[in-house]
Amino acid sequence: MKKAIIALSVLVVIATGARAQSNPIIYTIGSAPADHKEEADPKRGIAFGPEIGLNMANMAMTSLTTSFKFGLAAGAVVDFGLSKNFYLQPGLFYLMNGCTVSKGTYNPSYSINLNTIQLPINVLYKLSKPGKSRIFFGLGPYVAYNISGTTKSGSTTSTITIGDKTNDTKPLDFGADVNVGYQFAMGLLIRARYQMGFANLNPNSGSTATTSAIGVTVGYLFGGKPKKAS
Repeated sequence: MKKAIIALSVLVVIATGARAQSNPIIYTIGSAPADHKEEADPKRGIAFGPEIGLNMANMAMTSLTTSFKFGLAAGAVVDFGLSKNFYLQPGLFYLMNGCTVSKGTYNPSYSINLNTIQLPINVLYKLSKPGKSRIFFGLGPYVAYNISGTTKSGSTTSTITIGDKTNDTKPLDFGADVNVGYQFAMGLLIRARYQMGFANLNPNSGSTATTSAIGVTVGYLFGGKPKKAS
């Protein structure tokens, strides 16, 4: 049910953004609102830039008590204007995922560390006008690939072989992303996000392991000047 609600929300936002294109506006990050002549030109400005910050990752695992593990989030996004307020924003990120597993009756505490490459595709709604400082809200799906991992207990570190049926850790993950932030007129942005994974990374073990994360990042969007109609 939760997956269906998130998927429906994404479709509603995308449909609303497409409808808003009936009166196209030319703009880009950091520029003044376009004049009437630019509004007739279907070409819109594109912004892009790096983003880096903190990733607080966790995993829900059968019969285990887990907590957040702090790591790095680093990557870049591209910002496509769909209308004055709606934007399509795909990205590519490196994330330190995993969790900390609490000490139990039969096992010591240990950490699970996953190195993940993630491709999020968000639809954003930005308040105010292009060229101004703006609050934004976004949501969308993501696809991720776990490239390597380790478990660490005390001074002992063991390698996780991704995709190996013995330790049963899937490489492919997917889920949904919700984020909110503030973008300054100069291009600097601050973003907070929550991500929830839907894939079971231990499908053949009789247990489940799904990912989640809370992140806080800062970034900077670079963009060209709007193209005027000829």
